[in-house]
Amino acid sequence: MRGAEAKAQEILWRLVARLKPCASTVVQALAAEKEKRRQVWKPCASTVLLTLVLHGFSVAQSASHIHFTDITERAGIHFVHNNGAFGKKWLPETMGSGCAFIDYDNDGWPDILLINSEDFPGHKIHGPTTLKLYHNNHNGTFTDVTRKAGLAVEMYGMGVAVGDYDNDGHDDIFVTALGQSHLFHNNGNGTFSDVTKAAGLWG
Repeated sequence: MRGAEAKAQEILWRLVARLKPCASTVVQALAAEKEKRRQVWKPCASTVLLTLVLHGFSVAQSASHIHFTDITERAGIHFVHNNGAFGKKWLPETMGSGCAFIDYDNDGWPDILLINSEDFPGHKIHGPTTLKLYHNNHNGTFTDVTRKAGLAVEMYGMGVAVGDYDNDGHDDIFVTALGQSHLFHNNGNGTFSDVTKAAGLWG
């Protein structure tokens, strides 16, 4: 038995001796392949990084040349917000007012709707004020069509939502207000009708 064990151990050591250089060769081959890939990706990564840096610099350069000019009056917008302030600093005074872009006449050009507030009862300072609807003239200017459109309604307006509530293809207007809010139906001919009561929204 001892002779057989010695023989088996000798065979085992011979196999290990033969496999050792083979394993070493595999390890060396893997290391060489890894280094090869690293050398390939190294310049590639540098190129990507340089491209990103240059792109960021280009964007920053472009942004530094952006300039805005106030053309409000030139465009025909003459809106002044009245928050009704008279010295008591009531909370609604700080809320500002809503605004919206609305193509009320479906001519493909966005018109401007600006919500206004009013003087508080017993403190008439600024006089009658209403929201303003400005029609887009297609040339960079706007025309005040508030009264013509039937929207010269006094209220302490605060916000606005635009949507076609009756699905007739024309955008309608809902103005939220301190007190009574108002729903204006678009008649499809450039005018609006106050349908707050008819729609069950009064009170």
